[in-house]
Amino acid sequence: MPIGELAIGAVLGVGAQAIYDRFRKARDISFVHRLCATILSIEPFLVQIDKRSKVEGSPLREVNERLTCFLELAYVFVEAYPKLRRRQVLRKYRYIKAIETIELALRSIIVVDFQVDQWDDIKEIKAKISEMDTKLAEVISACSKIRA
Repeated sequence: MPIGELAIGAVLGVGAQAIYDRFRKARDISFVHRLCATILSIEPFLVQIDKRSKVEGSPLREVNERLTCFLELAYVFVEAYPKLRRRQVLRKYRYIKAIETIELALRSIIVVDFQVDQWDDIKEIKAKISEMDTKLAEVISACSKIRA
């Protein structure tokens, strides 16, 4: 994975984690106001991700599209808040269920980010093993020269 993809993965992870944290806190008091703040705070990340996803490969672009879809869905909730408040249907099951669905989807994005981090760790371990293998080969060749 190029460094750009890892950087974008980290940006996605930070953005998704911020959204996920805001969704968890939004249940307590006035979830729509906090959701609006989340959307506003994530928009700069989304712009950066859009710029980089045009350059990067398709798997990262798919994650970006999913995140964009979730943000658009959250924006719909923010726009619908005054109407919901007028009708006093804030506690209706279908809206709570929709927010829980978004939260579960954000968890899957966070898992993707962790997988990116794990991939980076695996690449580092492979590099270390390769270095150890070359050093071991040098030591063995040096020992065989000494015996001869």
